[in-house]
Amino acid sequence: MSALIFNPDPDTRKKSRARKIFEYSGAERRLPSKKGKKKHETEISNRFQVLSDLEDDDSALSDALVSSEAAMPVSTKRPPPIHVFYCDYIQTKKNILAAVPVGKDTTFKVLVNNLVVRAANIADYTRITEYLKIQKIQFFTFNASPTKPRKALIKHLPSDTDKDEILSDLAKMGIPAIRVSNFIGRDRKPSTMFIVCVDRDNIEKLFNVKRILDFAVKIENLKPLKNVIQCHRCQRLGHASLHCQMQPRCVKCGKNHISTECPLKKSPETKCTCVNCGLEHPASYKGCEAHKLAMAAKEKMKGARITPSSTGRSAGPSAPTFDRKNFPPLKGTATANRPTFNAWTGSPGTPPVDTTKGTGDGSLGGLSDLLGSIKEITSFFSQIREIFKNINLPELLSNIKDLLMTVSAMFPNGK
Repeated sequence: MSALIFNPDPDTRKKSRARKIFEYSGAERRLPSKKGKKKHETEISNRFQVLSDLEDDDSALSDALVSSEAAMPVSTKRPPPIHVFYCDYIQTKKNILAAVPVGKDTTFKVLVNNLVVRAANIADYTRITEYLKIQKIQFFTFNASPTKPRKALIKHLPSDTDKDEILSDLAKMGIPAIRVSNFIGRDRKPSTMFIVCVDRDNIEKLFNVKRILDFAVKIENLKPLKNVIQCHRCQRLGHASLHCQMQPRCVKCGKNHISTECPLKKSPETKCTCVNCGLEHPASYKGCEAHKLAMAAKEKMKGARITPSSTGRSAGPSAPTFDRKNFPPLKGTATANRPTFNAWTGSPGTPPVDTTKGTGDGSLGGLSDLLGSIKEITSFFSQIREIFKNINLPELLSNIKDLLMTVSAMFPNGK
């Protein structure tokens, strides 16, 4: 058994260790050298070196982040239109341009009964809407958020559940809801379902919730309405009350107050007045003429979205006719002596048959000749049927029998 030998020389131990490991110095890597061989060095570049240069300089790092954010693309989608009512359009435009610093791309357009303002960006949109609110000018608009919130339906909660408690319980789960409202059914009574509105980033997390306020619930995606949306504030069609600054109008009597504050709400004998058509029915009646016109316009716009003209693409040219003019036979040495094959008749060298005309030789070459022949055959069988209809067949057979017996009596011996 060999004994272990301890080498007390530290230089010798360093040399033996250097043969087994790599030595690193900064951005260079040096391989261990051996006797009789030249040293070989490989340079390696570090693409993260810029970060090490900035780790001790906070201002330089901040500038680098700011420049990277400035290089990110900015959304160029324009905000929704703002519909302004009951004002002097020319003076309102001048007041907006004088009071609000807006971009040059902000446009104004007059429709039949309102002024449409299109802001150049979301900042101008916010300043214009705030100015209109301060001046108490009636208008409505639409959701200007780049990411539209999502709505979901919470089922199996008590109908008298406090909405604030639902919001608080969802916030504890890390789901900040925008608003919660009770779902009103056809009987106009509170139901056991609630509509919750959340950001798109939290919608999947909301679908995984199984309990709210210690009640087992089921959360589903709220299907969009097929009817035209109606504002619960001014009763007009086409926008929601969340973005409406119009004068309130009652859904029942049509006067200028909120529908929940109507004094005629508890008197079913009072006749209703629709604010949209003037007839005697609530403004929410789906059979209203104004509602029918809005539905027709919605269907027309939906159909216009899928037409080629709306997408900027043409239908394109039609396919060429499959004949010898558009598809001539191939020319070349390999097919020069080969007989041509007619794809219409199946025989080589035969010209195509025109199915709209006859061949001229009395044959049934054309479609019109074939139809004419079928008509003649049908007429012949009809005449045969009329002949047999007028013949008394039993009497005819009896006469033939008598004739045969008379003939047989004339030749008793069979001669």
